Parts: sequence; C-alpha cells; structure tokens
Amino acid sequence: MREIELILIVMVQNGPSQLHKVVKLEKTVIGDKQKELFVTLELMRKYGIDNVRGASYVKVNFTQEDRKQINQLICHQYDLCQGCGQGNHFIKECPYRIQYNRQINQLTVQSNQINNIQQPVINDQQNDSCYICHKVGHYSKQCPQGRSNNDTICQKCKGKGHYLTQ
Repeated sequence: MREIELILIVMVQNGPSQLHKVVKLEKTVIGDKQKELFVTLELMRKYGIDNVRGASYVKVNFTQEDRKQINQLICHQYDLCQGCGQGNHFIKECPYRIQYNRQINQLTVQSNQINNIQQPVINDQQNDSCYICHKVGHYSKQCPQGRSNNDTICQKCKGKGHYLTQ
C-alpha cells in the first residue's frame, strides 16, 4: 500500500501530467491482483480518479470509457448507485438520473458525483425505442403494453414473439 500512497502523493503535489517522471519507491507491497485493484479503487474513491494510479489503471490520461469503468467498479465495490454515486439506492430508483420527457421536449441534467468527481450522467431515451411496442421514450421494462405482446421483434434474429435474451 505504501507504493500506491507514494505515487498518490507525487500526483497530488505535481499533477497527473508529472506521472511520467520516475518515482523512487521506498517499499513495494507484494499481493495478488485483486488486492491491488481493491486498494487502487479505495484510494481513487478517497482522493479522486485522476490522483491515483494502480492495478490496470496506470495511464497518464484516462479516456471517458476508463472513467466510466472505474466509476462502475467503485459503485459495485461499495454498493453505490451508478447514476449519482450515493449509497441509499441503486440506479433503478435514482432520483438524480436524467429523465427525458418527450411530451414537453425537456431534458433535465443532473450530475454524477462520486467523492467530488463531477461527470454528467447520460441516460437519454430520446432515440432509443422500446423492444415491445417500438415507440420512442421508454424501455421495455416501462412499456404500458407489458411483456405479453406477440408482435415483439428480436433485435438479434428479427423473429417475432421473443426478445434478444430469450
């Protein structure tokens, strides 16, 4: 853990762009890859994603996909909502998710915050269509027609009467 903390201190003092400089390590902790990932995610949650490198996350600059994956792992590890990062609910019940209301053509944006890491939450149903009724603005779980519709078209084989997962 000392190795990760030392890198963390260097990054906080010099910024992520200085990560390419060689850092003299006082002590190396030998452990399994799961432990290294756990400690890295724990420190990322505590100090911020951009201030910690470890496990398989050692790039100087993370892509948006990297950030998304790290946020998902942190949320999974600590039972947090993947929509807002809070711990009292999961994304299905998240009061902060973006809600697209097609009737009044309004997009409400909230922010995703996991320990002061601000990122927009994107869940725009504007262009997504329901697998059951093929209408835009909701997903099959919320479809008013229910799941018993035999006109449902499979997204994989284009056959009628079943879903991709059946």
